[in-house]
Amino acid sequence: MADHHAAPAATSDSGLFTPTAHTVVKRGGAVEVTPTAGKLMQPRADWVKVTGRSYQGQQCGTNVIQKTSGAGKTTLTMSVQKSVAVKWSATASISAGAVSAGMGFDVTHTYTVTDQTAFDVPKGKFGTIEAYPLYDVYGFNESSIVDGKKIGTGSVLKPVGVCFNQWNE
Repeated sequence: MADHHAAPAATSDSGLFTPTAHTVVKRGGAVEVTPTAGKLMQPRADWVKVTGRSYQGQQCGTNVIQKTSGAGKTTLTMSVQKSVAVKWSATASISAGAVSAGMGFDVTHTYTVTDQTAFDVPKGKFGTIEAYPLYDVYGFNESSIVDGKKIGTGSVLKPVGVCFNQWNE
């Protein structure tokens, strides 16, 4: 690891950042914590539906969910177990039920992301670990149920793991 740290830079206004050389990405350990009745939420009688769902990869969130630091020589360790909500947005008016139906999972749910890391801090250095949620990123189109024409776009961020930024100064 390099001794210089640059804070994660969000990509536009998305609230996400692309992992760097300082980032350890750990997928998995995400457990849905909002109970379901075995069915996805059904859309209301909306005039908008989700079409063209596309997986766009993984990105790290920019909100720190846990942090630790210390002077070396030491090994910093961190175990994360945090609840993180699904995030979604759309350019046209659409219900959460319609988005959930189009995505194949409930966008109103929360997931507990869990993972752990260890980071060696050499003598004379000060080390830091920051944890961020890791998301699967999806895009979708909003289309009219009347004529099928595209009327907007949207995105969904589903928590699936933890990103750890770790560095020495």
